[in-house]
Amino acid sequence: CARARSETVPVHMPFELTLDGENAKMTGQLQLDRMDFGVGAAVTDAATLGFRVDVVVALTASRS
Repeated sequence: CARARSETVPVHMPFELTLDGENAKMTGQLQLDRMDFGVGAAVTDAATLGFRVDVVVALTASRS
């Protein structure tokens, strides 16, 4: 789920996971719509406030 302000929206984020010995790398991305969170509700033109927001995640984890 993604949460902003007082709104929670279920999301699906496809991701890729690479395991290499003691290391793991994960990358994924999704696009959120600000309007789903009540941001820009009074704006009708996406050129004024971009409704879509790209979320990109990259993680690296190592065992210690």
